[in-house]
Amino acid sequence: MNPYKKLFSNTAILGIGTLVSKLMVFFLMPLYTAVLSKSQYSLADILVQTSNFLIPFACVGITNGIFRFAAEKGEDKSKVLSTGLLIQFAMTGLFLIVSPLLGLAQLFQGYSWLIIIYVIAANYQALFAQYIRAKDKTALFAVQGIFNTVLTIGCNIVLLLTLDLGIKGYVLSTIIANLVTTVFIFVAGRLWKDIHLNVFSLSFAKTMLKYSAPLIPATVCWLVTDLSDRFFVAEMIGADVNGLYAAATKIPTILVLVSTVFNEAWQLSAIMESDDEEASKKMFSNIHRAYIAVCFIGCSVLILCCRWITMLLYNESYYLSWEFMPVLMLATVYANLSTFLGSVYTVKKKSFWTMWIAIIAAGINVVMNYFMIRAWGAMGAAISTLLSYFVVWIIRLPLIRKMLDFDLGIVPVAINSVFVIAQVVLIFLIPEGIWNWMAQLGLTLAVIAINAASAYRFFRPFIASKFGKSSSIEQDEHPE
Repeated sequence: MNPYKKLFSNTAILGIGTLVSKLMVFFLMPLYTAVLSKSQYSLADILVQTSNFLIPFACVGITNGIFRFAAEKGEDKSKVLSTGLLIQFAMTGLFLIVSPLLGLAQLFQGYSWLIIIYVIAANYQALFAQYIRAKDKTALFAVQGIFNTVLTIGCNIVLLLTLDLGIKGYVLSTIIANLVTTVFIFVAGRLWKDIHLNVFSLSFAKTMLKYSAPLIPATVCWLVTDLSDRFFVAEMIGADVNGLYAAATKIPTILVLVSTVFNEAWQLSAIMESDDEEASKKMFSNIHRAYIAVCFIGCSVLILCCRWITMLLYNESYYLSWEFMPVLMLATVYANLSTFLGSVYTVKKKSFWTMWIAIIAAGINVVMNYFMIRAWGAMGAAISTLLSYFVVWIIRLPLIRKMLDFDLGIVPVAINSVFVIAQVVLIFLIPEGIWNWMAQLGLTLAVIAINAASAYRFFRPFIASKFGKSSSIEQDEHPE
């Protein structure tokens, strides 16, 4: 299949799967808030977040290695899965040895066993899921995500409503769903055929660990970058303002969701096409320009509609949260652009740079949060997030060019940024009303016009396949 059509097809399949899963989880919130008290929900959330924090340590990030090496053409996939599985067995044993330390925390008394099982179940589910994703079984990967969500909902209904297990039922629902999904993937993917423990290679295990281990601190540092602003706002200004800020962060996640779905498909395509350097450069250039277009158009449209979205989705007391959204949406664009550039690290197996840039981003974000929140309140946290992701994007540009010299789209990013920054500024300068809306609409239409050709480039494979045209992105010698 044409690699561009393949990319679009995989993105569509993953998008449907992710959208269905996210919608299902969204409708669980009324159940949680009806059955669990605020203190119970808070503790349950802490247990889950603690488990998520421990997951990469308990598997030494090997799930990332499973995907990267299994996706590579010519690699013995049986060796990848078998070696990764044995590493996971060893890490599970080590995790069980040190797990009694969780019992020392007063908060986890009576619940540490839930964290242990949660971490183990999540790691094996992720290991098999990433393997089938690397084998280009995109439909099965999407189905297992939906299957997992349906199981979680079913278990919540039984354990919370019928059995009234409270916090334990909340956490157990996810554990059971992960365990059953692991079995489902193993059976549906016929993975027993790919497991041959006699092909284990110590040297190959070291190679996988060399790639995977640096991604552990990287994961932790990106988590710090994403969440530190909320902790600073809560501590320095107060819970009420932090509530508004936290609500504001939910809308930009629409852009994050789109980016995540696309990048799951893109990473596989980028690895599979990496053997031909020139073809890889051309594909990166074409897709990157289209990706820039989609990100900025989405950002501009969401800024235009942020007041309406706030009125539609939030309680009246949260209306002022819209003020943080424009800056956070632009920050999300730079985060998404940095993520795309970071896919070069995945292709080139340069996880070391992923780690260091994540550390730099976390450091910049924490320092700027302290000073900017003191100067500009919660808006300072939004600006800090924007600047930290912008700096990461700037840092990555020369590093990426040394690894893969493709069109980095600096000019279109600069032009789009000027229009979107103007949109952000004018939304505050012009009083709310018809003239504000007209100015916003004009800038949004300008952004759409600037990016129309590149956006069409992204969707053209789908259009061509639907209408029987043979044209494709590959026919273009240079991105516009």
